[in-house]
Amino acid sequence: TKESPVVMMGHSFGAATSFIAAQADDRISAVLALDPWMLPLYDNFSETLQRPIDTLVINSSTFHWPSN
Repeated sequence: TKESPVVMMGHSFGAATSFIAAQADDRISAVLALDPWMLPLYDNFSETLQRPIDTLVINSSTFHWPSN
């Protein structure tokens, strides 16, 4: 049987983890990122992407501040 695509969802650090997991696991076809905390990702993360991932990012107006 064919496996169904997986959508990964996370909040804050979990959202950043979802981006990394999606690049490492071909079963993950999309990411839903809630208030992603991108600081933990290495600086050139976007340059190392190996395949496109459908992504929806939802940010709250009060979650992000200059140091985050």
